Amino acid sequence: MTESQEDKSEAERWDATLTESNLRMRADMAWSVDSQLNKAAEEFSEFSAAINRALNEQQERDELLQELVDARLMLWQLELRFTDEELAEELETALEDLEHRLELFS
Repeated sequence: MTESQEDKSEAERWDATLTESNLRMRADMAWSVDSQLNKAAEEFSEFSAAINRALNEQQERDELLQELVDARLMLWQLELRFTDEELAEELETALEDLEHRLELFS
C-alpha cells in the first residue's frame, strides 16, 4: 500500500469516527458541559490574545493559525449543542443586522 493510500484510509477512518452525534456523545462522556464551556472560554481568550499580538506585529502567522484552529474546534463542539434550525435562524438574524449596518455605512 502506498503512503497516499495509507493516508486516505486513515482519513476515511477519521471521517467515519467524527460524525456529529458520535463526537457529541464522546465529548459529553469525556467532559461535562461546564468543562466544555470553560475550555471554550479559555481557547477564545487565547485566540483573542493572539489577535492582539498580531495587530502589534508580535505574533507569528502560524501561531495565530494554531490559536484559530483551537478556537474553531471549540466553536464547532459548542455548535453541536444546538439544532441546525436554531443556528440557521440566529445566523439569518445576524446577517440581516450586518446588512443593515453596511447600508448605514455606505
